[in-house]
Amino acid sequence: RWIYTLSIYATMGGGGLLVGDSTGYLSDARNMAGLIASGKLAGWQWLGTDMSTMPVFAWLLTLNVLVFGEHGTLAYVLQQGVLDAATCLVIYGMAATLAEKIALASGIAAAINPTQIVMAGIVYTDTPFLLFVAISLYGALRWIRQPSLDSSLIVGIGLGGALLTRIVIAPWIPVL
Repeated sequence: RWIYTLSIYATMGGGGLLVGDSTGYLSDARNMAGLIASGKLAGWQWLGTDMSTMPVFAWLLTLNVLVFGEHGTLAYVLQQGVLDAATCLVIYGMAATLAEKIALASGIAAAINPTQIVMAGIVYTDTPFLLFVAISLYGALRWIRQPSLDSSLIVGIGLGGALLTRIVIAPWIPVL
């Protein structure tokens, strides 16, 4: 993921990491970072300065902009590479919960999935959202195997993180 991201960045600059809504997300993050730096972030703005962006994503991007300045975009996308690698490990864990013999192949398939690699190289909400959804599914698989408080906490953390990243998960919560 990092090789892909650094290749895009080296050939196209920071603009290569932005498509569609990415520029708006980055603008909002810079706005929020400016408010934090000036001490003027107050009230509900702590959840994000744009109502269309959920708090987890807003904070991940804003923190990278705060810490790395003009290189915040690259830092965020490199961070997404780490989050996506964690998703691959969670997918491995899900497969191991079902059958140990398919775990390695599942983890490798996730690691070489072109869609995951490309999406991890763009400033979008998809990568952190996918991680949280995978965590919730992992918890659900554990719950099906053996109901426990740990499994329900994993489901709750996954769904909570997914909900605070993208609202699109909300209809799934009552179904689960």
